[in-house]
Amino acid sequence: MNELSFLIYLIDVFNSINSFTGVMSFIAIISFIIVSFLTTVSLYCYQAQDTDENLAAYNAFQRGLKYIIVVCFIVVPLNILVPNQNTMYMIAASEVGEEVIMSPEIDKVRTIINEKLDEILEESDDED
Repeated sequence: MNELSFLIYLIDVFNSINSFTGVMSFIAIISFIIVSFLTTVSLYCYQAQDTDENLAAYNAFQRGLKYIIVVCFIVVPLNILVPNQNTMYMIAASEVGEEVIMSPEIDKVRTIINEKLDEILEESDDED
């Protein structure tokens, strides 16, 4: 497998990762909102009625909130930092294009084209 094929494969893999982290980011943010609300409600219930049941619910929601925050700090930056599929294709094309332009064969072609253009310009000057 050459470099371009490998880059195209990686683009597909990163596109899958980007889709996954997008869904996970959405779920994590919605979960954060819901669990934050439930934590607040359970704290209010615990303050209103000082029972072990309310304290256990508050502690459970608080632990869940910590896990959700960790997940958010992992998946949201990944979703932001992994570039879009089109951007990755443009980067791959740019890399391949740069390799082509910097090749010695292109220097030879450029030299031949410049010489032919100079000949054509000289012929047009002679005709005038």
